[in-house]
Amino acid sequence: MNSAGFVRRVGICLAMIVVLTSFGYPQPPPQIVTLPEVDFGQVTVGSSKTETYSFQNTLNERITVNTAGFGSVFYQQDPPFYLSGVVFPSSLDPGQLYEFQIRFAPTAEGTFRPSQGPLTICATTEQSQQHIHYQIPLVGEGVTTAPPTLQEMTLH
Repeated sequence: MNSAGFVRRVGICLAMIVVLTSFGYPQPPPQIVTLPEVDFGQVTVGSSKTETYSFQNTLNERITVNTAGFGSVFYQQDPPFYLSGVVFPSSLDPGQLYEFQIRFAPTAEGTFRPSQGPLTICATTEQSQQHIHYQIPLVGEGVTTAPPTLQEMTLH
């Protein structure tokens, strides 16, 4: 190996260190908080059920909700699950609620969970600039016959 090759590699490494340092990398990984599962229960295939989800800022500082969705690029849908009513960015004071809708619309029988992973809400704390990923597991079951209503049930 000649000295020119060595200098070239060292120069590239130093340039990468300078670039990474100037952009604040490496950043610490986000804090992951898993919230309670949303279970849609049994839903007839071809119909849907919508739940309003209330997410509360339980921290002692303001947070900004930057995005929410499924997968690493935060899709607003992961069939048979769909999001609506999400607004970005949204600032939440301590104790304030952020509400949006999650719809489960099965097109086949079976138990479903999002294929891209849990629904994730990404937020940043205002003062400490900490990144937090709130993960919400979802589950629902597609059925071909409607579950019985209270009127259809008989007591023995």
